[in-house]
Amino acid sequence: MSKIIEYKRHINKPTEVYSCNLLKKGDGFAIISYISDTVGKVADIQIPIGSKTLALYDESLGFVIWKMICPKNNLIGYLFHICRDIGIEPDKIDYLDLLLDVWVCADGEIKILDRDEVEDSYAAGLIDSVDLAWIASNEELILRDLENIIGRLEVLLSG
Repeated sequence: MSKIIEYKRHINKPTEVYSCNLLKKGDGFAIISYISDTVGKVADIQIPIGSKTLALYDESLGFVIWKMICPKNNLIGYLFHICRDIGIEPDKIDYLDLLLDVWVCADGEIKILDRDEVEDSYAAGLIDSVDLAWIASNEELILRDLENIIGRLEVLLSG
């Protein structure tokens, strides 16, 4: 399995860099996997060490989607990072995280995360009204087409 580096750029903190496995690559999209070596947290849910993230990056979208699975192979949930400037190259993937996340728990409950960070970043001049409109339109798209978006990820993962 080939390796690919993920660069998650932020507007309010340093870039995060992860070494991942490239599972599939197509025209303008890639699917990667990452095994967590530390305990994480999304909303109020703890993500244990050894959890797997299967992530879809598509240059035509304004978000990335992560399917998170615990070490016992049970679904933890899906995390959507609203972002822009997704770039897929042979050895790297990068994107600019725009703070707002949509978390879909395994039981289907939906939580919008980090809206306060969006507001704080706007007040600090780190994002502008164009970014706010981008964030809002992608949040709306995710919520409206959630089932289809997750379905596409699942089809890509199974094929």
